[in-house]
Amino acid sequence: MIRWLAAIIFSLLIHALIIFSYNFFQNYDLNVKERKVTGVKFLPAEKKQDVINEIQKKSTEPKIAQSTEKQPALVQQKKDFSSYISEELLMEMDQQNLDLVEEISSKVINDLQNIWIEPNNLPQGVYADFSLELDRLGNIISFKLIRSSGIGAFDRAAQNAIRKYNKIKYIAEIDQSLYSTYFEKFTIRFIPK
Repeated sequence: MIRWLAAIIFSLLIHALIIFSYNFFQNYDLNVKERKVTGVKFLPAEKKQDVINEIQKKSTEPKIAQSTEKQPALVQQKKDFSSYISEELLMEMDQQNLDLVEEISSKVINDLQNIWIEPNNLPQGVYADFSLELDRLGNIISFKLIRSSGIGAFDRAAQNAIRKYNKIKYIAEIDQSLYSTYFEKFTIRFIPK
């Protein structure tokens, strides 16, 4: 009797663990690239999303094997394997680039948070979005308020933080393709803590 009861309890625990895991991973989105760090969030530019979509499209396109009588099956397998290896290398390079972008974005967010003087007594759900345009050396050429928070003091404090920041020193260290894809124009979201 005790063995049956122990088996039933063990089975219930296993099923609860499976359901919890399924719900956790069902709600976990691997493609979300929003970075929140105590009040400022870096939003990816439209170009970045286009690049990600293009990479995903290329990686999911079916490969059609072209077997002819002139090419033996072994030669065809070598071509398929080498194309697979080259795709893997490209994906690894893309991941390294995304990791570098993530690292720079986090540094920018931390720098802005240190400068930003957030107004007190703000309601929840308030945020402001700013579009920034950078030159190749990381100087902020221009910025524009895209979405106002509706609270003038909050918007002005965010604008002052961007003005004080003036230059993103990390941009000069990256290559041209990363700069033009991710940092030439991007959006920053200011969110109260």
